Amino acid sequence: MNYKNIFKKVKTYGFQKPLIVASGVIALLVLLQFIPFSSNAPDTETAALTNEAQNTTIAATETTDPPPEILTQTLVLNSREPRKLVIPEYIPPSQTEHPARWKDNAVKTNIPKGMAKIAIIIDDVGVNLSGAKEVIALPAPLTMALLPYADHVDTLAQDAKNAGHELMIHMPMEPMNPDLDTGPIVLKTGYTSQEFDSMLDKALKSFDGYVGLNNHMGSKLTQDPESMRRLMDRLYKEGMLFVDSRTIASSVAEKTANDFLVPNLARDVFLDDDPSAEAVHKSLMKVEQVARKYGSVVAIGHPKTETIEALKAWIPTLAEKNMVLVPVTALVTDPAAQNN
Repeated sequence: MNYKNIFKKVKTYGFQKPLIVASGVIALLVLLQFIPFSSNAPDTETAALTNEAQNTTIAATETTDPPPEILTQTLVLNSREPRKLVIPEYIPPSQTEHPARWKDNAVKTNIPKGMAKIAIIIDDVGVNLSGAKEVIALPAPLTMALLPYADHVDTLAQDAKNAGHELMIHMPMEPMNPDLDTGPIVLKTGYTSQEFDSMLDKALKSFDGYVGLNNHMGSKLTQDPESMRRLMDRLYKEGMLFVDSRTIASSVAEKTANDFLVPNLARDVFLDDDPSAEAVHKSLMKVEQVARKYGSVVAIGHPKTETIEALKAWIPTLAEKNMVLVPVTALVTDPAAQNN
C-alpha cells in the first residue's frame, strides 16, 4: 500500500469539499428565483389595475344608452335603482313650411254668435251606393267620410261636394280583431315604412277635395305610437287634418296629432252603434246635451236607414234649439295656430 498516494487524495478531497457545498448552495438559490410561492397578501399593483378596469367598464355601461327601438325601457345596472329611459318624440318645425291645404277644401259657413255647433260625420260612404246617395241628399253641411276603395268614389265625392258637404277619407286601419274585413286599402302595424306609405298613397289619390281623414276601425293601429307617428308625419307634410273616431279608449292618435302639429279633433258620440230607431233618437238627444254643455260636439253615424230617417227629421229642428250644423273644419283644433 502506497500511503503517500492515499494521504494525497484525502488531502485534496478535504480542500475541494467546501467548494462543492458552496456551489450547491449557490445553484439552489438561483433555482429559488424561478419557483412561484402562493401568498395570502394581495399584489397591490395588480389589484389596482383590476379595480380600475372594472370601474371603467361600469362607467362605460352606464353612460351608453341602448338603441332607441322602443319609446320607454328600464335599465338595471349592478343591482342599483332602475332609471327610466325615454326617447324624445319627434316634433316637426313650423307649420309655415307645409301649407294648411285642408283650409282650401273646407266648407265655408256663417255661424251666428251664441249658437251651439254640431258636426255630424257620416262614415262608410260609398260601399252602399243607394245609402250614399241618400245621405248626400241630407241638408248640408254634413261631413262625408268616403271609403277610398269604394266603387265610383270619385263621382260620389264630387256629388257630395256639389251638395255642400265637406269631404274626408275614411281610412281603413288595423282592428284588434284580425278576422274583420278591412278591405284592400288598409294601414297595419306590421307594415314597413314603404308599405305604410304605399297604402296611404292609394288612399290620398282615391278622390279629390278632402280636408283630411278619419279612421275606419283602427282599434289596434290607433294604439300604436310608431304607426301614429308615421301617419301624423305624413298628414303634417300633406297639410291635412285628422279626426279620431275613437274606436278604442286607449287611442294615442289625438296626442300624436298634437305633437306633430296636425289639426285634429275627436268623436264625442256614436249615433248608431245600436241601429234601431229608438237608439238613434236617444243618441241625437245626447248630441244635444253635449252641445249645450260644451258649446260644440262631434258625432259619427252611418248610411243606415234608421240613421238617415232620424237625421231628416232632426236637422230642421236645430235652429229653434239655438244649435247649428257645421262641418268638422269649423271645430278643428289647430296646434300650429295655438303655438303662434
